[in-house]
Amino acid sequence: MASKDRHPEKSTRSTVSRRGYLRLGAVATVGVGTLAAVDEYTDTGSAGAVSTADPSPADSEIGGGAAYSNDVTESDATTTVSTGSGLKTALQNAGAGDVVWVDSGATIDMTGESNIEIPSDVTLASGRGIDGSQGALLHVDSGMNGESLFRSSYETGVRVTGIQLRGPFPGGYFDPPEDPDEPGYTEKESAGIFVYNTESSRTVEIDNCHLWGWTSGAVRLGANANGGTSCPTGTHVHHCSIHTNAMEHLGYGVDLLNGDQHLIEYCYFDLNRHCIDGFGNPENGYEARYNIVDDRTVSHAFDMHNWATNRGDRDVAGSTIYIHHNTFRYTNEVEGEPDEYRDGGPQEYIKIREAPDDRCDIDNNWFQHKEKPPAGTTGGDQYAYTQTGVSSWTNMYESNNAFGPEEPAADIGAPRTGNGGGGGTPDFEYNDDVTAVDASVDSHDKRSGLQLSVTNNFDSKLNITDVTIEPANAAIDELSDHSMEEGKWLSELYVDADIQDSAADINNGLSLPGSIDLRNDGHDDSDRRWAVFSPGSTGELYLYQFEDDGSPVDMVGETVSLTIDYYLDDGNSTTGSKTLSLSP
Repeated sequence: MASKDRHPEKSTRSTVSRRGYLRLGAVATVGVGTLAAVDEYTDTGSAGAVSTADPSPADSEIGGGAAYSNDVTESDATTTVSTGSGLKTALQNAGAGDVVWVDSGATIDMTGESNIEIPSDVTLASGRGIDGSQGALLHVDSGMNGESLFRSSYETGVRVTGIQLRGPFPGGYFDPPEDPDEPGYTEKESAGIFVYNTESSRTVEIDNCHLWGWTSGAVRLGANANGGTSCPTGTHVHHCSIHTNAMEHLGYGVDLLNGDQHLIEYCYFDLNRHCIDGFGNPENGYEARYNIVDDRTVSHAFDMHNWATNRGDRDVAGSTIYIHHNTFRYTNEVEGEPDEYRDGGPQEYIKIREAPDDRCDIDNNWFQHKEKPPAGTTGGDQYAYTQTGVSSWTNMYESNNAFGPEEPAADIGAPRTGNGGGGGTPDFEYNDDVTAVDASVDSHDKRSGLQLSVTNNFDSKLNITDVTIEPANAAIDELSDHSMEEGKWLSELYVDADIQDSAADINNGLSLPGSIDLRNDGHDDSDRRWAVFSPGSTGELYLYQFEDDGSPVDMVGETVSLTIDYYLDDGNSTTGSKTLSLSP
């Protein structure tokens, strides 16, 4: 398939830069109807085969919906709207901290609208998954004239949650008759949400959304640097159902134009041309974990482009890429009949199109229908992953992946239970008791540490393996205890568990947002170990200290997202994740 890929980003993405990276494109199409299924291939990609059904798994938090529990609710709303005009007015008038709620039962025709600004520190929300609701449906049926429906260009965070966005081409894969440089093709481009700013940390959150029918990208993030504009945006895209974004040459679920602080997790993907793609510039990277890629694809699922093919100044495939604990289900690409590019042939899952500037790690994934590339090769369409533009693997690493249909250990691939993160399971309980603490080991009198407790309600031992820390305030950029000792208030992270405690003391501190691997991070081998809880036991977590450019921050009134990954000694190698929103 490498010989068939026309690298459209080389031309159409440069248009994004020339136009000030704001124009994204759409096309007129027929009205959208509701049918029972989504076809894999249509002649136009228009409404004839569209369904409003969400194909993500109903019993799992992967993809969001009813099993997702980190919801914004109508009671949180500053303003409630049910019309397009009301929504535009509410967003125009919204200020920092406001929540604009779209009535969960609303279906709003946004045709003719584009580039609706979501202001800084504003949340746009609806009730997907709450009391059986699918969330408000905002749809575009024609004529976006090269723009996205929503955009944000602010330097601090926005959140879009619990909403459905349907683009003008929801009918399946299609290959336009025009070439990418022709006006008729450009008119067909569209995007659901386009966010770019100058914050490289994860200040943007898009969660629990259902996104389909977009031709350029359901979500587009950052702005490239090859036209003199560099906005390395950081994002957290999670618990979304992203499918049927499948126009030839483009067709991205999550399109990463710039930035290396992107985390995409617990998402369900199906029938996209690429589920996640990277533009390739040396500031470009991402972490993708706990996602499911289902059995229909138009091309490979995850990628990183060659910067030079997108009019960059050298051959490089992004910066740092980490792809782990995902499940890939498809075998071959969909077949376009008749179609020059999509013949139903084998298709790899991951393609890295040159050598990353830093590295690409592919670990703990379940490749259900592909083999590991043979020694002496760099993969190919029929294998699980491939690297092109090199004669041998370069800055590419893999470990502990599973290949084939036989179900692997539970810690390989995406979670295979209903416990998909984003609020977690009641069997591993946060006791809602976080406090901000002046630890009295420094003399600054700031409550710069956090203390909280968790309880293991499983019938087996629980091991905390990893902890990810993400403050809502982007100015809080480091966790650093300024000590070479290990222990409570002497390490960045200390877990006091009844069977085995753990301390992670990070040389030079931990940049935030960031993750700690309890078994491998820290400078003292004696404390590189999982924290182990017996069934029914409660333990304490201590985080110290939160800083803004080296100065301690009083954490009262701040919000921190804490994701705890765990492993159970239950004989089934069960893994899970719990995401906490801490507000002392």
